[in-house]
Amino acid sequence: MTTTGEPLASAADVTVKELRYGVGPINTMDLYTASQSAGPENAAPTRNVLVYVRGGAWRSGDKSEYKDLASKLVAASPSLEVAVVNYVLSPRKPEDGPAVRHPTHAADVLRALHCLIDPSSDEALGTRSSSLPSETNLWLVGHSCGAHILSSIFLRPPEDSPSSSLTPSPELIGSVKGIMLAEGIYDIDLLLSLHPTYGDFVEGAFTARFSYTDVSTPNFTTREGTGHIQWIVVHSAGDSLINEEESLAMYDALVKLYSGTANVSKDFSFTEDHFEVLHTEAFHDLLLRFSGRGESKKILSEDDLPPVASIKEAAVAALLPNASNILS
Repeated sequence: MTTTGEPLASAADVTVKELRYGVGPINTMDLYTASQSAGPENAAPTRNVLVYVRGGAWRSGDKSEYKDLASKLVAASPSLEVAVVNYVLSPRKPEDGPAVRHPTHAADVLRALHCLIDPSSDEALGTRSSSLPSETNLWLVGHSCGAHILSSIFLRPPEDSPSSSLTPSPELIGSVKGIMLAEGIYDIDLLLSLHPTYGDFVEGAFTARFSYTDVSTPNFTTREGTGHIQWIVVHSAGDSLINEEESLAMYDALVKLYSGTANVSKDFSFTEDHFEVLHTEAFHDLLLRFSGRGESKKILSEDDLPPVASIKEAAVAALLPNASNILS
């Protein structure tokens, strides 16, 4: 893994602390930081925090599964903090508990983000110390359904969309320097046309509907004040669970919204499967470059990108046995 030119920390120099951002038992996030002994970077006037919003089909997964990823990033760049957020999950079956529908999952993530930048917020239950720098730069990474969550928050939905209740504050928008969307779900109707078996978890998260147009984020527009945010869409040609068409739809929508590629980049160079890509050194390096030094700058130019690999036929992925169980 490449580094940012800082003194390296070892895994033993990384501290993890569970923080609460609300009163529910699931309202927690793990914050990974370099220990005080790792160097003087902790005294920097500006915090740089990479926030990881995991996937799991809106119904499974836990922040503890990303301990190795977060620890490696902090060890490679001790001035970077990494937060991994838990959020409320939809039950797999009605008998497993009360229904949890969109945008409830995203609302949890939004509360966690507000807490990271505002220690005085109602939900900031010990999230920050007043001794920490007052300025925080956030670099947001959403994988799979986590990409849908982040794009639902930072793009503007139609007024009649359930997503319209997600309202990031101007302060939060100003703190966000970049958003990476990796192996993401964006257009729900497109997803179901390619993977009919995914209707199980989609209905669990959104209810059964004739159309999901108003919650499909390629149909959203820009939010006021987001013109400085750098977006990067990441997809692997080896992803057997989410087709490249999803990522292309989101990338094309962002390019149109931001009138070109000055704010929008893509990296479709990976070849690993949906979850395996997260464990590659190449992905870790991309995360470090994405969040490097907390600067708002173009992440990758079109000239930096290798040719996009040929994608698998949609029918092959759609016919995967027990595909909805694999994804979750």
